[in-house]
Amino acid sequence: MKPAHVRVCFEQEEQMSASPKQQYLVRIGALQNFDQLCIELGIDPNPVLRRLGLNRKYLETGDLLVEVGRIASALEFVTRLSNRDDIPPLLALDQNRDFLGDYGHLLTSSANMEEFLLEQRAFLYTHAQPVRSEFEVEGDLVRVSFEVIAPHLSALQLDLGVKLTLSQFRMVTNRAAGKVLPLRRVCFRSKVPDYLSTYQSMFGDELEFDADFDGLYFNAEIFKWEIQTANTTLHHYAKERISKIAPESDFIDQLEGLVRFHLPTQKASLTTLANQLGCSERTIQRRLDAHGQESFQSLLDRVRFEIAEQYLVVSNLPMTEIAYAVGYSDQANFTRAFSKYTGSSPSQFRKQRSSG
Repeated sequence: MKPAHVRVCFEQEEQMSASPKQQYLVRIGALQNFDQLCIELGIDPNPVLRRLGLNRKYLETGDLLVEVGRIASALEFVTRLSNRDDIPPLLALDQNRDFLGDYGHLLTSSANMEEFLLEQRAFLYTHAQPVRSEFEVEGDLVRVSFEVIAPHLSALQLDLGVKLTLSQFRMVTNRAAGKVLPLRRVCFRSKVPDYLSTYQSMFGDELEFDADFDGLYFNAEIFKWEIQTANTTLHHYAKERISKIAPESDFIDQLEGLVRFHLPTQKASLTTLANQLGCSERTIQRRLDAHGQESFQSLLDRVRFEIAEQYLVVSNLPMTEIAYAVGYSDQANFTRAFSKYTGSSPSQFRKQRSSG
């Protein structure tokens, strides 16, 4: 099964002769600790980030969505400036699962490694749109492969992107399972790197280069490994949210799915969604009217506070994290808006539901 894609909604009278340029969005959390790595390598990160139009403070709030070319260019710049070919695993070694942001709860609440892999594959669209992941059982082994599909990236940028994805996958699986995942083989399409020891620190000694795919193999029995932070209720809710972005969804589900997708970035505006759906703002409102739905702002508020209510009920996340997850830059604004919408403060709502 391929990762889900949101359908592009065109109406015939508004369809343009040429489709808008395809956007390949990635959460900036993929560059978590990028500035610190630069400093450790003797590189000033500020000029690099400025050249790419990235603000250093955004690295601390990883839900911002940026075009994948910015992520790839950042990796390429540091690779060339440092003259090192191990930047992706170096970066991932110092990252934690927070780089996944809100959607990381889907993975880390899985029951076992098999469910983790299934959700990871489906989840990639909401986290890293150009990344494709497949896994298959081959005898007593499981093969997990990765590919970055973005035609406008150079061969080096694609290679750096897939190596970062593979390195981050390695770190997240280890931390979710609470132990090191033993690997049978780790394969790279690229040649043997000069800084081989960094790859060995990340993946172990079973490395194969000049392979026909980028990925790894592990024993199928690992499917049964339990996830330390498994939470059935939270997992069900997170999965329900992500399923809203499935291609078979109707227009309203697609629109709600995109709102959920963009809320953590504070970019869930009518303009943003119209651009992504390939239609005008007027078309969106007309489609809402045709479905007997509320205004876009009403839909936005409803989805926002449905998410907030669910997090308050099914998780013990702090208020600041919930605020960010539903598109507020600080807890105070979230508290005021939630209180106005529901008639009770977030803390009161949580207490009432937990006691009920």
